[in-house]
Amino acid sequence: MAGVYGLPNAARPTIVFRVTATSTHPFVIAVLGIEGTMLLRTSQGDRYLGPLSRLCLQSPPYPMEFHPHNKWQDQLVLSLDWETVHEIEKYRDGGGVGFSAGLQFMCAEVAKEKSEVQSIFWLQADLVRDGRSDFQVSQAEWIEVLGRWNYAEILPIEVVLPKDDVNRKIFASSWAHINDAKRRFLGGDYPGTLMEARKAVEGLGEPFRGYIKTLDGDKDQSLRRDNTKKLYDALKGFASIGPHSGHPATRSEALASLSMCQQFLAFLSKQDIPSAIAPPEPSSEPT
Repeated sequence: MAGVYGLPNAARPTIVFRVTATSTHPFVIAVLGIEGTMLLRTSQGDRYLGPLSRLCLQSPPYPMEFHPHNKWQDQLVLSLDWETVHEIEKYRDGGGVGFSAGLQFMCAEVAKEKSEVQSIFWLQADLVRDGRSDFQVSQAEWIEVLGRWNYAEILPIEVVLPKDDVNRKIFASSWAHINDAKRRFLGGDYPGTLMEARKAVEGLGEPFRGYIKTLDGDKDQSLRRDNTKKLYDALKGFASIGPHSGHPATRSEALASLSMCQQFLAFLSKQDIPSAIAPPEPSSEPT
């Protein structure tokens, strides 16, 4: 296998494997069909992912001729669903992804002089990378595949940016930390995910306090005010797990914090927040 990439703009998440092969037979082979099966390698054993098929733009796709010692280059595709992608992410746990695949070629031997079919037979082969049939797609390659699918943006987050410039900049900065947290999560940096999520929430301190003030003075809003304040403090407290090296953050903790913090950002953006006043510029006059 020469490489892998995610097929963009497809109806389903689709992986493309670039492959090369060389026929060792001394005669011309006509390939009449290719079938394959892809497995996910995990510490709990292999998991069936689906069939491999040939990505072919020509019509008809077969037959293909293999000439002796000529190199064949092609692309094989594996179509998934989002539920399977989520499962792969759990097994990947921030690292690379292990695969194995078997291929079957339905072939015909063609007599060179008469172009007649002499026999029909099957050839079996493994998809191999770096000499291994249980090959790896590296973390960097897989993150690029996820990026082609816009995987980190599957769940839409509705953030309404405030109209005043000060709060708008605050919300934009918080959203930037959320995006940094997503990148760290896909890279397997779970403590870093929580630290960026905490920064995202902490950065909303001023507009949050402005929102809480709108609830003051109304006894009917006291429960909402008190519980929302507890939620804000709890989000920061939960995300503080991140930097503690003695008990490193887990994937589930990072995912929970990332999900809750970005939803809190979306929630706060829809509340009645007073316009903020920019702090005065520091004086350049000597004192």
